[in-house]
Amino acid sequence: MRLQVLAFLALVAACTALPVENCGGVTVKVNLPECPSLPCSLKRGAVYEVDVDFTSPISTSTLTAAVHGQMARVWVPWIGFNRNACNGNNIACPVKQGQQLTYKAKLDIKAHYPVTNVQARFKLEGDSKQEIFCFTFPMTIRP
Repeated sequence: MRLQVLAFLALVAACTALPVENCGGVTVKVNLPECPSLPCSLKRGAVYEVDVDFTSPISTSTLTAAVHGQMARVWVPWIGFNRNACNGNNIACPVKQGQQLTYKAKLDIKAHYPVTNVQARFKLEGDSKQEIFCFTFPMTIRP
């Protein structure tokens, strides 16, 4: 019975993961509760939490995050994003190789952002810009 419950919980967790495209580093499991399917439809003026489960491929004393949006084939930095992943994102640095972590990022869709389709890219790097993960997913910014 216990095994059946664990199998069920694993199935539910797998079904809620956002199907992102890996653009480098380790494979991640991404959860954005307000996004049941792609493209994510996110409202201007709202803040969303993006949870990223991963296993660190390296030991590092720092973690630097970057989020960009691709508009007209140009990657534009996401305004107001916390680049220090060790501060306020559920991760305490230093991080050890093989450590299982959940990175909690806040994605602020500013009220002045245009209503548009955009490709979002999340990237996390360790010391000396060692890539830990990179993933992309499509989203629509709506009024």
